[in-house]
Amino acid sequence: IEAKYTTERDSKAGPLKSNQAELASKEIELESLFLKVS
Repeated sequence: IEAKYTTERDSKAGPLKSNQAELASKEIELESLFLKVS
C-alpha cells in the first residue's frame, strides 16, 4: 500500500512541477515584454 501511495504522489507531483516551470517561463516572458515597452 505504501509503495502505491508514493508512486501516486510522485505522478501527481510531476505535472505540478511542470506547471510551475511553465508559469516561471511565462513570468520571464512578461517581464522581458515590459522591459521592451518601457
